[in-house]
Amino acid sequence: MEPRTVSQDELAGSVPPGAPRRTRRGPHAPRSALVADAVDGALVWAVGALALWTVLYHVVLVTPLDGPVVWYVWAVGAGVLAVVAALRVRTASPSRPARGTRDLVAAAVGVAAAALSSVLVRPDLDDAAYMVRTTWIADHGWMDVGDVILSDGRWPGLPSQTPYVASFEALAGMTSHVTGVSAGTLVYGLYVPAATFAAVWALWSLLRAWRVRWPLLALVLAMVYVCWGGPINASWGNLHLGRIWQGKVTLLAVLVPLAYAWLAAAVAAPRRELPRHALRVACLGVVAVGLSPAGVFVLPGVLAVAAAGAALGRRARTGLVLLAAGSLYPVLGGVATLLVGRTSGAGQTSAASALNPWVRTLGVGVPATVVALAAAAAILGLASRRLAAARAPLGRTTAAASVLAGLVIALPAANDLLVRVMGTESIAWRAVWVVPVPALVGMLPGVVARLRPEPRALLAVGVCTVVVGSGTPLWSAANHAGFGPPGGWKTASADLGLARWIVARDAGGRYLARDEVVATVGTITSRLSPVGTRPGYITAYDDEPGALAAQRWALQMWAEGAAGPGELAQVPDALEALDVRVVCGAPDMAALLPGWQPAHQGATDSCWSRD
Repeated sequence: MEPRTVSQDELAGSVPPGAPRRTRRGPHAPRSALVADAVDGALVWAVGALALWTVLYHVVLVTPLDGPVVWYVWAVGAGVLAVVAALRVRTASPSRPARGTRDLVAAAVGVAAAALSSVLVRPDLDDAAYMVRTTWIADHGWMDVGDVILSDGRWPGLPSQTPYVASFEALAGMTSHVTGVSAGTLVYGLYVPAATFAAVWALWSLLRAWRVRWPLLALVLAMVYVCWGGPINASWGNLHLGRIWQGKVTLLAVLVPLAYAWLAAAVAAPRRELPRHALRVACLGVVAVGLSPAGVFVLPGVLAVAAAGAALGRRARTGLVLLAAGSLYPVLGGVATLLVGRTSGAGQTSAASALNPWVRTLGVGVPATVVALAAAAAILGLASRRLAAARAPLGRTTAAASVLAGLVIALPAANDLLVRVMGTESIAWRAVWVVPVPALVGMLPGVVARLRPEPRALLAVGVCTVVVGSGTPLWSAANHAGFGPPGGWKTASADLGLARWIVARDAGGRYLARDEVVATVGTITSRLSPVGTRPGYITAYDDEPGALAAQRWALQMWAEGAAGPGELAQVPDALEALDVRVVCGAPDMAALLPGWQPAHQGATDSCWSRD
């Protein structure tokens, strides 16, 4: 009998030996296969649509095109992409594993995570930059704008945000502008559960592409690690369903695992399909830039790690082609930022700037130790196939390559280099995102996959118990979080109530309130002018003519309860100079408001008006 030819898919390990090279998804296909293919198709469409929007947005930045017109052009293009994606759902890629009931279970995990994210409320002050920008664009229909908080678009943006290459907020804002759905409802209510489900499915796609042993167990354990990832602000838990509505978090939670999954499929596919896969990877690069400035180096880092894994698996040429395709747009975005941006004026220090990036994201103690063990297991899997959690050779090599990259990033010299290249430490530490930490933790029990069932089950239960016992749930008070109504806004109820009162009052002039309240007001409307916002934002405009930055600083420190004698002495004159009409804050602020009338008593703040 003639020997069977072994396909490139089987050599790469992404499909079982003898698997069919192509499968038609007809009407009699298993329901699990149809559901899984539909979700995969939706992700392909979403990446293509976001890539198209990002290119159009960048065109708007250098041309006088009208925002709503560009949005309608994008909507037509996205519709065409949807039709193409739907037609391709009926044909399975030859490099994809066979579908089964486990895909339905994974989808159920995604639905559960989406439901949790919909009711989880963990306010984040980064919304003062992101959601406020979305609302401003929704109100004005104008995307090429700098400062949207203090000057109503008249001043340039922050040094670290000029040019504003991220297109995500503009898409949400223009969609709100055209459809009439409020920015808060669109982002908090609709986008959050959809993005959370996509994040879980992207992780599932990665585990499947690497042919991880016990993939469902790995998925559940990874999500347990994510859900018990508080209270570190930059943890993989908080930068997942805890803050999924921010573009940079979508980059980490969705795009990073999806990139690893698609790269694995591309490397495993026959070489004749390389152009199609290269186009998909190129779209990932465009979307990464559109989601966050960090995408300029995070996605090329992921591609470099995957290319190293492909080289170890004797597919170096394919890895290099994919690296070049996916890195082109991020490199262009980085060059444009360096040439015309203002990152040289960005602040270089922060409270966490002295921390090793891994300490900043993992902390210390047992949870960090679990990640260290998972990293060691990935290296061990490269040394011994019997102890590898990933059965696909490409999965073993890529997991190990990501760990090695993480070790290099931890070196002070490497971190300093990233800070110099990026121009700001507040972005450079995100280089650690190239390591798919939740996936590595989920793979940890796979190192004993060849033992008898009892020890394997005990180890899985033990890892889960350690993660839960040593971690902090995202919804805990220690994580400054709690639960709210499904689809509710991701802000404290007291701050939301006060913000709505300020908006309804609309006293003219400027209003003074805590930065959390200012961010919430800015999410409701851009029509009101605050005195200040986050302190670091105010100091960026010290040299702007007419900014009165010193007076803004004094008043904002007073509202935050952090004013010293010097700031307190400036309060009466600063209130007049900035034409402040409403002041909200602690009750003792009344001592510096003679002649002002009590106007509102909220759950945590008192308000006065000069009217």
